[in-house]
Amino acid sequence: MKRLALFALLCLVSCSTTPRRSGEVLVHALEKKDPKLLNESCAFAGGAACRELGRLRRAVGDPVGAVEYFEKACTLGNPHACRELAELELRAGRRSRVQTLLKSSCESGDQEGCYLWAKALLPEAERGPALQALQRNCSSWHGESCFLLGQVSERGGDRKKASAFYESACEKDVPGACTEFARLEAAAGKAQTRPQAIAGLLAVDCRNGLPRACGFVDFLERRERDPELGDRSCEECKTDNVPEACHLSGWNERVTGGNPAKSRAYFEAACRKGHAFACWEVASEAYAEDDLGKYVKFARSACVKGAFYGCYHLGAHPELLERSAEGDSLLEKACKAGEGWGCIELGERAASAGRDSRALELFGRACELSRNQGCLRKGQLLELSRRREEAERTYDQGCEREHPASCYAFAMARKDGLDRGEVRALLKRSCEGKSALACYWLSRISMEWRQEPPEDPAVMRAAYREFCSNGVVPACLSLAELLAAGPRPHEAQEPLERACARGSIEACLRGGLNREACDLGSADGCKMLK
Repeated sequence: MKRLALFALLCLVSCSTTPRRSGEVLVHALEKKDPKLLNESCAFAGGAACRELGRLRRAVGDPVGAVEYFEKACTLGNPHACRELAELELRAGRRSRVQTLLKSSCESGDQEGCYLWAKALLPEAERGPALQALQRNCSSWHGESCFLLGQVSERGGDRKKASAFYESACEKDVPGACTEFARLEAAAGKAQTRPQAIAGLLAVDCRNGLPRACGFVDFLERRERDPELGDRSCEECKTDNVPEACHLSGWNERVTGGNPAKSRAYFEAACRKGHAFACWEVASEAYAEDDLGKYVKFARSACVKGAFYGCYHLGAHPELLERSAEGDSLLEKACKAGEGWGCIELGERAASAGRDSRALELFGRACELSRNQGCLRKGQLLELSRRREEAERTYDQGCEREHPASCYAFAMARKDGLDRGEVRALLKRSCEGKSALACYWLSRISMEWRQEPPEDPAVMRAAYREFCSNGVVPACLSLAELLAAGPRPHEAQEPLERACARGSIEACLRGGLNREACDLGSADGCKMLK
């Protein structure tokens, strides 16, 4: 009888402590990335732990194991795992479930999942859901979605709408967006009336090593010195078959708002004569027009002839290649040849697979090659590794090259250690470089650092609400603070939920959304579930 009573007591204790043990296991598993603890947590239906196991299996080159754990995490409702599973399925050539997985990821709040789902849907007849997902993303600060909407609008013949989307993507620091916006502005005749504004837009992308932007800038500068350049180049292309003359003729047609078909014909002629960057121009236009067969042909020509940006771009889209594994070799070729964007893409793949040291090496190489995005990404990884001083030096490198996002990151990393005037100057530089997030912080610290009482709370609420609706998480948190201190504190929940959906652990915890915080990897959120 005593044994039975003791057994009952043990059962009672073990049953009552299981939730606590489950929460503790998940906390330690996520903090330590210990496979044994993660397995135990995954068995207790921990979506975040199952996803982390999938990432670990992927990092050691076990795609079968990665698929198994991502599958379980996705089933448990982790949206990031659904997207990562879709990416693995696509790379393995198993396309049947990709759209379903991405749709599930999107519906669970993963922005990148929405973007990839929309991209997968766009070639199909059913475009409505894809466009709606992109528009939601674009209004929530996802610049790549704005860029894709610009391409879709341009293909549909609505250049005015396309221009607006490209401009929005340009403001969100999407590489290439400023160039596409400048191209449409030039086609509308504004290169003649606003040459400095057009050149300023192009300079952003040219500094980041985008050949299309640099070619555009080069032609504008040469034509300013030699107004007859365009007409003379057209004549030389026709009579002497000079590749560079045909290349310049293509730019002349584009800048003067001429016939797009004629511009394309000049670039194709230059490509046939061996001009690598003319091949890339043809490939770029084919990609924008969704003529993927032509894109692959001319991008490969550009790569072979020495425009290594073509190698990078083709390698970044392995789904278009007959052998998706060829993508990595093309990226390696681009990176070794000094095309920093190839290094950045390889770095992103290494980072997503958990190989941080390799990612730091690749981002560092891109930074040395004056690709400012490489400096930014290296700084972010260093900051996550708590190597703050190295991160700040890396951000500073990008900022010195007038990279708005790097200036913003540097200002925020040093916010508590710099003179206020220096912080303002950094944020102002970034804001003037069209970084809307920097503009937000510039306005916020200007209000917080005033000596006199702050502005009317109603004015501040309106400003924060506008940025929050565009997906700027700090604005949502500030809005929640103001609303919580006001006469209707319950209204603070809505901006907290919005920020939590954008991945802010702080917002999830403040809003009592502990399950969401735990799924994002928060130890405190997991503890609250005990």
